[in-house]
Amino acid sequence: MKMINNCLICEKEFEPNIYNYRRGGGKYCSRACFYKSQIGKKRESFSDEWKQKMSEAHKGKHHSKESNEKNRLARLGKKLSEKTKLKLNKVNLGKKHSEETKRKMSDIKIKHYEEGKYLFFKETKIELAIENELRRANIKYQKQFGISGVGIVDFFLPDFNMIIECDGDYWHTREGVPQRDADRDLRASFKGYETLRFWEHEINESPKQCINKILKSTIREVMS
Repeated sequence: MKMINNCLICEKEFEPNIYNYRRGGGKYCSRACFYKSQIGKKRESFSDEWKQKMSEAHKGKHHSKESNEKNRLARLGKKLSEKTKLKLNKVNLGKKHSEETKRKMSDIKIKHYEEGKYLFFKETKIELAIENELRRANIKYQKQFGISGVGIVDFFLPDFNMIIECDGDYWHTREGVPQRDADRDLRASFKGYETLRFWEHEINESPKQCINKILKSTIREVMS
């Protein structure tokens, strides 16, 4: 004799199977009804012992390249909710990366740029102004270029080993940022790159004057 149950959500009669028992103890006719039954319920948190076991079980395991690519494509175009962003901020609050970790993250990001995984980036008004003047002056450049050990730069002039940075008046005057920029410029100089930085107000006043400074610097480079 077949067993017939009534779904607690839609009240539909159904014949329970192994999946119904795994998901809701045979009380729900479908996955959708089971999920509806969980709305508003607080999930039980895992014990520390269970978390430790899970952590040890996954040590050394990595997703395949195919799985990573599928996950990346699945996330494309999706935006985090404000609630999720707040949770992530709380998790990372007060945490600081070591210099070694920062270097690894920088190198990975550069590699992704080179492989074309970061195809979209937001161009600022001042970057567009400098780009237009670089074109007018017929100066060869690469935009959002990754340099190992330095990072992603706004513009790179390959003929002169020169880095051009467009610094916003607000973001680049915040606490710690000027020192970070100076440290990066120093790292770039050790690798043989010259860095020219232009403030937002300088570019807004006259992007042409900024390009003239670049031209003077390139002439010195050629003459030396």
